[in-house]
Amino acid sequence: MSSTPDNTLLRSRELWAQAFPEDQPEFLDLYFSRCYTPERNLTLTGDDSDEIVAAGQILPFAFNFGGRRLPAGYVSGLVVAPESRGKGLGSRWMAEAHRRMHAEGQVLSLLIPGSDELRNWYTRPACGAYDTVSHRFTIPLLEEGEPPRAGMPDITEEHELSDELWRFYNTFGGRHPYEVRHDRNSLEVGVRSALIDGAQLFVARRRRKIVGFCLAMAEPYPAGFEAPEGEACTRIRFMLTTDPHIVFYFARRLTDLHGRKVFMTGGCPVRGFDGSVPYAMARVINVPAFLDHVLTVLPGLQMEFGVEGDEHIPANNGYYRLFGGR
Repeated sequence: MSSTPDNTLLRSRELWAQAFPEDQPEFLDLYFSRCYTPERNLTLTGDDSDEIVAAGQILPFAFNFGGRRLPAGYVSGLVVAPESRGKGLGSRWMAEAHRRMHAEGQVLSLLIPGSDELRNWYTRPACGAYDTVSHRFTIPLLEEGEPPRAGMPDITEEHELSDELWRFYNTFGGRHPYEVRHDRNSLEVGVRSALIDGAQLFVARRRRKIVGFCLAMAEPYPAGFEAPEGEACTRIRFMLTTDPHIVFYFARRLTDLHGRKVFMTGGCPVRGFDGSVPYAMARVINVPAFLDHVLTVLPGLQMEFGVEGDEHIPANNGYYRLFGGR
């Protein structure tokens, strides 16, 4: 196993480009300049050489769990070289990543698999025994109805995360009980990567104060909705507002601008709704620390359970009893 010196960056980027050829060089420049650091990178070398054959990053995030911050590590960009696949390197990388997260004090591990095949892979005990913890649900917007009485806000298209927009997110974003809270760097990377993919950033203001923003782009119609032949839709991928009426006006602006039906995708409960699709996965990295956190949120919780089969962090295995806030 190799360490993560600066000279691994080019090889890590090369492996990423091989695995995800659809990613544009502009995105790779962004990711490997803003997200990648030697400390966050983790690599494996071949048995008989020093060549890096697997690489990925562990990105630190603050997860709002029950209204309190919980440190989490996000697994990003795990890639195994094509000629080295089928040798268990992926599961070895995950085991080492989990041990590193544990040592660094992260309590949860999060990831978003790119396919159903990968989702099944991550559920294996050897790969971390992850569970699906959130779903995404898509709904159509701007159905028949009267516009809100609050009146039309000023909606402008912008092309970067301005200081003003960051302050708006930092004040109102990431406040739901179970939601990742971005720092400025991760939010800016998210916005810029969406713009690279072809999304548009719209900001709504009333009396010169931001009341909402969204990222939207042209996409094929979502599953379950009949699409006119050859027609795309506009999908809002992210939205944050302080006024629920702004949703209507974003949808109207997008409809007027592109002449396409507008859909919005957002999160829904763990088990999802009919028509929702699985999204994020998670596993507990440090069971005692996680239970201590749960008791700060639910001090009256009483339960008994056992943990077994954690191949990556055996210290988690054992019998746990919650009673009297302890």
